[in-house]
Amino acid sequence: MGKRMECVHGFGDPEWCSFCKRPPEGIKEVVYWTSGGQVFHNLIDCELLVGGQRLAAHRGLGNRRIDSGKHGSVGERGACSWCCAYYFTLKEKENRRCYIRDSVHSEWLEVQYLAARVLIPEKEIFEFRVRTDAGEELIVHKPNIMFSNDIA
Repeated sequence: MGKRMECVHGFGDPEWCSFCKRPPEGIKEVVYWTSGGQVFHNLIDCELLVGGQRLAAHRGLGNRRIDSGKHGSVGERGACSWCCAYYFTLKEKENRRCYIRDSVHSEWLEVQYLAARVLIPEKEIFEFRVRTDAGEELIVHKPNIMFSNDIA
């Protein structure tokens, strides 16, 4: 049996402390944010966090430091809809399924659909975030993703 974590802020049970309690399922132990951002991220290299830094630099605003810490440190920030997509599917009790092509075997694998975003609108190029039943999150593009209404 593992050692029980103790709250360093004086609470008897770490689940009573917003800083020491476990994050919700779908949110990692360590998350990332900037002081100017409205959301926190599961991944330090999240495309939306990196893109926000690029946009701020392009607008001459300069980049804010990327901070990291426990989920309880994020204040009023919400979760990123892209890198925290699994959290949102759990919150909404969604388990939408789709199929992706396994690049090694060229077989279709059933996975959980998490989120999509547009990369190039005029060419209708999308990026899809999915989660395998083993818990691995992947990014796929068409034609390597298929939804049930695509099946003839």
